[in-house]
Amino acid sequence: MDVDSYLTRLSKALEIDSNLKGKIENSIEYLKKEIWGLFQDKLHIVTVFGSFDRGTFISEDENSDVDILVIFKNDEYQPDTYLNQIRKLCDKKIYPRTEVYSDHPSVVVPLEHVKFEIIPAYQYSGDTVKIPAPRGKELKWIKTSPTVFKKNVLTKNSNNGNMILPTIRILKYWNYLNGRPFDSYYLEDFIITHSYSYCSVLKEYVYEVISDLNNKGFENELGGLVTNLYENRRRLLALEKEQLSEYLEHELNLFLPFP
Repeated sequence: MDVDSYLTRLSKALEIDSNLKGKIENSIEYLKKEIWGLFQDKLHIVTVFGSFDRGTFISEDENSDVDILVIFKNDEYQPDTYLNQIRKLCDKKIYPRTEVYSDHPSVVVPLEHVKFEIIPAYQYSGDTVKIPAPRGKELKWIKTSPTVFKKNVLTKNSNNGNMILPTIRILKYWNYLNGRPFDSYYLEDFIITHSYSYCSVLKEYVYEVISDLNNKGFENELGGLVTNLYENRRRLLALEKEQLSEYLEHELNLFLPFP
C-alpha cells in the first residue's frame, strides 16, 4: 500500500453511489415539474448548481445539500415573496409530510436521502443571475455566476489530468471530519486557483493543497487544524522517505479514514 493508491481508493469511495444519485435525480425532476406548474411563463429556467452539479458532492456529510436555482425572467417581486411562494408550494403540495423551512436565502426541503436548498433568482445578464442578499444588507439582490464557477472547476480538472475533482473531494472530506472549519465553496475555489505545475498523481495534488493551506497563516483554532494537517503530511513524507510503507495506512487512517 502506498499513499497515492490509498487516496485514489478514498476518492472513489467518496463519490456519490449510483443508487443515491438516481434517487436525487428523480427528486430533482419532480421538483422541476411542480415548480414549473406553479410559475409557468414567469420562469426562465429551473436548474441544479453547486457541488452535486460539479461532481464534488460528499454524501458522507449529512449536511451536504443539492442546490436548485429557480430563475425568474425578472425581479417582479421582493426576495421574500418568491421564498414564501416556493415554501408554500413545497409545504402544501410537493412535500406535505416533510418539515419544509426557510433558511434565507433558500427554502430547505430535508428528505430521507438528501436535503434540497431551493433558491429564487432572476436572470441578470449572460451567465450572471441575482439571488437574495443576506439579511441585514441594504441590497435585496446580489450577483452570482454559478455556471462560470462550474466551468472553472471542470476546466481546471481537465487541464490537470482529472485530479482536481478527487482532490476537492478528499479535502472536503477532511473538512467534514473536522467540523467544517472551512466553507465548502472557499475550499473548492482555493483548490482551483492553485498552480500544480509539478504534480502528476493524486498524492502530489493533495500534498500541494495542504502545503498551500499551511502557508496562508490561519490563526486560532483554524490555524491549529491546518497545522495538524500539515504535520500529517510531514509524517507521511518521512515514512515514504524511510520506505516504511507498512506504517502508511495507519498514518492515513488517523486523519483520512475510509467512510
